[in-house]
Amino acid sequence: LAGAPMAIAPIILTPVMGKWLPKLNLRLVASFGFSMFALANFMCAYYYTQIAFINLFHTRLIMGLGIACFFAPLLSIINKSLPQDKLVAGLATANFLRILGGAFGVSWCVTLWQRREAFHQSRLAEQFNLYHS
Repeated sequence: LAGAPMAIAPIILTPVMGKWLPKLNLRLVASFGFSMFALANFMCAYYYTQIAFINLFHTRLIMGLGIACFFAPLLSIINKSLPQDKLVAGLATANFLRILGGAFGVSWCVTLWQRREAFHQSRLAEQFNLYHS
């Protein structure tokens, strides 16, 4: 339920973005979307265990705004320079690289998380001994 707001903005804004994209500077729109990702992630840095649903809602809504304003211009930038006969191959390659990059990023983050968790657990365990009060 807390992740649902992330889908609200793209559902509403993607058709609007499709209409406005030819009139806008695609790099600025993609930069705005990327900055919305950054803002949402900085907001996530201040989460705590007793966070209210409305705070999760706002963060996920901003993330959804970033999705709508980042991926549509990105695909338009990729398509702009491709000739018509190579459009399908170019889109397939771009999609493959996007998914591959995401897979590498997720596996790297999980590995880093697990190693840091083990490190910090060992550091905490070092502090406890028979003489610890």
